[in-house]
Amino acid sequence: MNIAFYAPLKPPDHPNPSGDRLLARLMIAALERAGHRVWLASTTRSFEGAGDARRQRRIRADAEREADDLIDRWRGSACPDLWLSYHVYHKAPDWIGPRVCEALSLPYVIAEASVSPSQAGGAWCEGHEQARRCVSRADAVIALNRRDVECTRPLMRHGAPLVRMAPFIDLDGWPPSNRRTPGETVRMVTVARMRHGDKARSWRLLADWIGRLTSRRWTFDVVGDGNDVEDVRYRLSESAGDRIRFHGRLEGAALAAVLDAGDLFVWPAVNEAFGMALIEAQSRSLAVVAGRNGGVPEVVTHGRGGLLVDLADPGAAARTIDYLLRRPAVIERMGREALENVRARHTIGAATATLDHLVRELCANST
Repeated sequence: MNIAFYAPLKPPDHPNPSGDRLLARLMIAALERAGHRVWLASTTRSFEGAGDARRQRRIRADAEREADDLIDRWRGSACPDLWLSYHVYHKAPDWIGPRVCEALSLPYVIAEASVSPSQAGGAWCEGHEQARRCVSRADAVIALNRRDVECTRPLMRHGAPLVRMAPFIDLDGWPPSNRRTPGETVRMVTVARMRHGDKARSWRLLADWIGRLTSRRWTFDVVGDGNDVEDVRYRLSESAGDRIRFHGRLEGAALAAVLDAGDLFVWPAVNEAFGMALIEAQSRSLAVVAGRNGGVPEVVTHGRGGLLVDLADPGAAARTIDYLLRRPAVIERMGREALENVRARHTIGAATATLDHLVRELCANST
């Protein structure tokens, strides 16, 4: 099948790495593994993060013009068989997909739709209403986060399937594991963008946790950059001193090397849908300490592969980390369990089968 793919939040060819970009790329890879041809329908971003209504209207107008151009281009020939939009929510609604699908009678699918009732009437009220319309128009919704289901299912039209699928990675896309032999000093690692909002709150919590540690047999490797880099560096340096090493932005083999040299991945993950970095870390046999919030419990199993902590109690979080720092053998065991968790639940093979079945069924029913 020919599939038009669109990611309104961040296109898969965007220069800045993130979990959204990674999962968009993995969605495309999974569809291509199943033998489908995937077109990047548009790189137009609908994301507006400041709540600026005038800018939101400009984004909408640009997106609708883009949709009309696609309709004109595809009406005559080379029309796709199905449209798939990845990650639709109030700050990044899909103004293009529903318009194109309505005009060309294409099946419309959303992977990861989030519709929060608390956003109705807020600074992104038009985006919120459009996200609702997208879900109502969809011929299928793929839910990657269990907490989204409660609000999206009631909006879906009768007969449209809601497909549960775990977030996933491609283990074969990474270099072979080159784990170091664990030593007495535990090497902690984290990987995340350094930007305002929830990421900044996570970094502040992380600095607080580290500053409360009583154990001294540890180092900390930090991977990431962004517009909040100076504040992050200052806070972590204040907490960790010369135990911390900043690596900047890393991807591919360079990132794998840092993870392979680590023992324990630590990240508060404030309001994260699930955290692709948490899955990547576990795939390199790192144990995890993360916040028990959002979709994190769906990718980190408490007591097996990692420990989840209450974000409202930084003292308890620090004690949990201290507990593991004094027990390298427990960290090593949890690292093995973490890899088993990824292999059992978060591989691209299972995602490929799920996506292939859905795409073929929708296309068959639309002819």
